[in-house]
Amino acid sequence: MLPNYQKSIVNVSNALLNHYGVKPFHTPLEVLKPYLKDKKHIMYILLDGMGMNILKNLSENTLLRQNVKMALTSVFPPTTVAATTSVLSGLTPYEHGHIGWTQYNRFEDCQTVIFQNLDFYDETHILKNEFAKTHLAYENILEKIAKKNPNLFVKKLFPDFEEHGYPSFEAMVDELISISKKESSFTYTYWNEPDYTIHSTGIHDGKVKLQLEYLTQQIERLYQQVTKDTLIILIADHGLVNVEGVELHHHPILELLDKMPSVEPRSTVFFVKKENQKAFEAMFNSDFGSKFTLLNKETLLASGRLGSGIKHPLLDDFIGDYIAISEGPFMFNMKENSPFKAHHAGGYPDELWVPLILLEK
Repeated sequence: MLPNYQKSIVNVSNALLNHYGVKPFHTPLEVLKPYLKDKKHIMYILLDGMGMNILKNLSENTLLRQNVKMALTSVFPPTTVAATTSVLSGLTPYEHGHIGWTQYNRFEDCQTVIFQNLDFYDETHILKNEFAKTHLAYENILEKIAKKNPNLFVKKLFPDFEEHGYPSFEAMVDELISISKKESSFTYTYWNEPDYTIHSTGIHDGKVKLQLEYLTQQIERLYQQVTKDTLIILIADHGLVNVEGVELHHHPILELLDKMPSVEPRSTVFFVKKENQKAFEAMFNSDFGSKFTLLNKETLLASGRLGSGIKHPLLDDFIGDYIAISEGPFMFNMKENSPFKAHHAGGYPDELWVPLILLEK
């Protein structure tokens, strides 16, 4: 399944840019326009991993399920690095260059964990520079909106893995309630659940339902305490699917590569020595062809999966020579046996479909 870049999380962010007088990069999501009108407070909330399939862990009469206005697609790959960057930038992965957990860093010749600035395969290697801040920097939508609207209170709320972050979603909701008492505001809130729980339990475990019920309770508390001129926009970056691991880290196919594999376990990029390309294709299709779809670089770009716009100058570095996409319940164990019971970033519809939930009094 391919993303629909006319009805995606990218288009939500572009609708917000357009609403606040900033020229959008892509088509604004039309369904949002009447909801945004005359709102003094707009709260943009992203719950990591709460795809349409995950939302079904809640009963149909809950506040969140009753207020799903439509299903949107995520971006490709449907994973946090790519999708949250698209939400924060209004750009597609083709433009902003964030495509997965690990990406090739030509400046230090390693596969870099983008959000942590670590060498994925060598923990002893200390990187000299912050790769993402140096080579993948962008102006986010909050900065653009704040510049255009100097009298608007604008704030980003993140968990406490960031400086000045919040220790709980409850604390974030407390802050949003406080902000709603200001004259006017635009806020973006990111929370790392239910994704964190689902990875270790699978998509239907009782702990997932408990986590979703907690998040729903907090959203209901926020909804009850904000004023009538407030709009709460709730989305996700991706869904998840239950997975089983496929061993890659000791496989002889690695001997055909120029660099170690990267990006994501369900959308894995391979860098193949030129003289080994036919051998690579033959071995891959023999050993993994029933579990993964193999695309070369040219086919990936021509498919439009990564979106459109001005191509990021380092994108070719990141997408290698081939990408293997899982459309079933499989993920590569790229470094060692994985503890994950569920994952994302593949081509399965449940990973791509996310809700657009709109709450107004």
